[in-house]
Amino acid sequence: MQVDMTIAKINGIDTAYHTQGNGLPLLLIHGTGVPASTWPARWIERLAQRRTVVTYDYRGTGSTPSTPEPFTTRDLAADVIGILDHLGFTTADVLGHSMGGRVAQWVALDRPELVRKLVLDSTGPGEFGGEFTVTRGVPLQVAVEIAEMGIIEHFKHEMREVGFSSADKQGYEEFTQAFEANATSAGDYIRLTYARQLHQTTELLENIKQPTLVLVGELETTNGGTGSHVDQARHLASAIPNAESKLLPGLAHFHFWEAPDETADLILDWLGDE
Repeated sequence: MQVDMTIAKINGIDTAYHTQGNGLPLLLIHGTGVPASTWPARWIERLAQRRTVVTYDYRGTGSTPSTPEPFTTRDLAADVIGILDHLGFTTADVLGHSMGGRVAQWVALDRPELVRKLVLDSTGPGEFGGEFTVTRGVPLQVAVEIAEMGIIEHFKHEMREVGFSSADKQGYEEFTQAFEANATSAGDYIRLTYARQLHQTTELLENIKQPTLVLVGELETTNGGTGSHVDQARHLASAIPNAESKLLPGLAHFHFWEAPDETADLILDWLGDE
């Protein structure tokens, strides 16, 4: 989804954002290393029929520069809070997908009064239950693939493996083309992966008091070191006091590309209009 972005100085960074639609604000936080232009236009348009949808490029993606010093998912959450404050919103719904869901957890924890409802989509809290071992820092295989393939081919390979169901070739092609047209640099992709791998909120989940919808695709069963996204979704739904979960039958990680109307309507109906 290519749109004209507005630039605002957020925490000292020229941050690109876009608003579309009418209604209560809904801010979207995307996954590791992808710009806002990779949200599917049809899905955004569907959401914007009932909501003021806020999308943005986080540090090191799209039109927002990175920072030379390392940053964390909590730092990225501070940027989200800064955007909402800049726009004058005193409350908003927040949806985070994949790594964006990790960022969204910190938004809800650090400024609870700002978040009306929370959607955690295909995400997790980091390590939990003592059953899994998180690779702290950039996983070796990711670093090797980026070095040998280049960032675009690595990204295509990863999305082919875990991002889409085997039947959805069109969604895969459109998504990877959107990334290639505005690709994140290898260095920034690695910085963001590093931040994702350091995320840890397991012991804080009970402090997320907002009504929370946990979404995950039925096909998200690949073990990424903290269990599959299905495992992580179950844990989030059990650990967050006011959470409920929804398993999306037959869909994979980028289910909003695979079923834009169905997933948008599910989210909108759950959020409600008041």
